[in-house]
Amino acid sequence: MARLLVSFQGAEFGFDLRGEGVRVGSGTSCGLVLKDASIGREHFELRRTGQVWRLVDLESAAGTRVNGLYVNKHDLKPGDVVAIGSARLTFQADEGGEAGPAPAPIPRAAAAGSAPAPVAVPAPAPIPAASPWGYAASPQAAPPPAWSAPVYTPPPPARRPSSREDSRGRDRDQDRDRDRDRDRDRDRGHRGPRRGGGGGPVIIIVGLLAAVGAVALITLLTARSKRVDPNLALLAQAEALEAQGNFEAVVAYEGHGDKSFPDTYRRLQNAVIRGKKGWDVQRSEKEVAEADEFFRVQIKEPRDAGSRDSPALVIRCDEFIRRWPANEKADMANFIRISLTGEPSPAWVASKGGTGPGKGFVSYSTLLDASEEEAARMLRNGMYVQAYAHYNMFLSKAPSTVMPERLEEFKTGLAKKKLYVEQKAKDVYDKVEEKAMVLEDRKQWREAEELFREARENSALGDNVKRCDAEIERLAGMHR
Repeated sequence: MARLLVSFQGAEFGFDLRGEGVRVGSGTSCGLVLKDASIGREHFELRRTGQVWRLVDLESAAGTRVNGLYVNKHDLKPGDVVAIGSARLTFQADEGGEAGPAPAPIPRAAAAGSAPAPVAVPAPAPIPAASPWGYAASPQAAPPPAWSAPVYTPPPPARRPSSREDSRGRDRDQDRDRDRDRDRDRDRGHRGPRRGGGGGPVIIIVGLLAAVGAVALITLLTARSKRVDPNLALLAQAEALEAQGNFEAVVAYEGHGDKSFPDTYRRLQNAVIRGKKGWDVQRSEKEVAEADEFFRVQIKEPRDAGSRDSPALVIRCDEFIRRWPANEKADMANFIRISLTGEPSPAWVASKGGTGPGKGFVSYSTLLDASEEEAARMLRNGMYVQAYAHYNMFLSKAPSTVMPERLEEFKTGLAKKKLYVEQKAKDVYDKVEEKAMVLEDRKQWREAEELFREARENSALGDNVKRCDAEIERLAGMHR
């Protein structure tokens, strides 16, 4: 039976291979689960074909190595070590059991005159998504194959000469050289020994070196032309992700690829640049949608429903401005905040470039509109006392919110609004007294007391406050 000896995070354990296949990865759907950030959810698969277990990489981001080399497919043999992330899985098989075929020899250098062996290039897969502001690792191109210069070996002679022929040939050569030297000396007039006669061997050596360099250059160019361009696979995957709108995964290809193929490398990096732009647009659209949803649910709907939980609404307005200061609804949230508190949000002031004294000034018209916004809602509900207090709150905050040259004008405008509220409250209180007299004639003292208590909360202003308190005390004593 075949099994994997797993070494992972300081622990070792065995995993038996049964059935027709098993998947390995960090996802819970795998048969062998290895929780590691550098291991894909479904990293690779072992498939059984007869007596052979074949490893198939499932387009993992980090790739799969067997005995230190990246592979897409590989028939496992006993002793093969599979590396993914920080895990090491050693394939074992019983004698006579499930074992792969014998490994083929790996050539170390190409023989003279033969083409270099092709280099296996791993097919990297798309990079899975990450946080919204962070990038994932990407597959890397395989290194170029090692090259060694061919060595020229002269062909052996067709027939080895006999010792007699060899001796006879040497004698002839010596006689010929002696005759040539004697003739040269005679022509020179016996003027002394010859100089510089060692140039011949040097020229021969230089020529041989030049020939070897030319052969090496030709071999290198041939090997370069026959290499597989690893950028093509990366470029195809990046463009497919771009077409799907998965720009975050496209950005992860930045800096990857083989620069020795400049054309496809440049096209891959251009795809990364387009991915960055698309990702920025996606993030911007997502932030706008999230901000709109927060404003609608947390601020607008409670406000339209007449929520009286002002402190909670103020907190949500501050949070909106702090999280999305550049959003078009930030000014609206600040306006609601002013209408509730009489002063702008600190987050809004900070977004405009200041937090110190004099930095929280708001335009004259904005303050008047904001004061009227909340007061009008209170008046519609008969809450004259609350509206009057609301205007007083704006007046107390005016020195720090209104520019000094408009302060007196702002106070005059609010004084007119307060006078209007006082008159309306007086009219309402007069009607309350009339209704209370009718109830008292009917000896309904408790009902009359409740009527004055309601007036004390909503419509009693100025001198009417004391009159209302006296009536409440008098009627309470009558029905006890």
